[in-house]
Amino acid sequence: MKIAIGVLVLCLLICACGQKPRILDYQLTETLSDRDFDYAWLGDIDLVPPPYPDNGNHQIGDLKTIPGEYTIYEFIREYKPESWPAESPEKLHDLLMIKSDGRGIILDAYHYTLEWSDSPSLDLYGMSANGLNLKRELTIADFEFKNRQGLPLR
Repeated sequence: MKIAIGVLVLCLLICACGQKPRILDYQLTETLSDRDFDYAWLGDIDLVPPPYPDNGNHQIGDLKTIPGEYTIYEFIREYKPESWPAESPEKLHDLLMIKSDGRGIILDAYHYTLEWSDSPSLDLYGMSANGLNLKRELTIADFEFKNRQGLPLR
């Protein structure tokens, strides 16, 4: 069953489906078996000394996980914001981490921009949607991401 879900996730497309194109192009970078989110660490994310992990290129370059009974899929999206000049070589990277059970039900997910330089909790968005399943045409909007202040992901 885990193999079938893994194959499904490899086919997972995060698509715009009528939204701005900046939501396209998340690439699966890692599959973590028998893991869970470290919710205590996430709760204190503003106290984590940068960079995390040590010697990383970003303030927070990954979300900490701990041993658990779930599978966590990590995706990265590289993009250039629409407001930046076309000749600018700078790009941003969004991290998307999805926790799923053995049946393909999404239990939790987080979204974070790796180049964020303010308090990490301002740009850490958690899933507020219920009843999501891993499927081929899942959109970022489906997750109904919100930060701690209750603001939706733009």
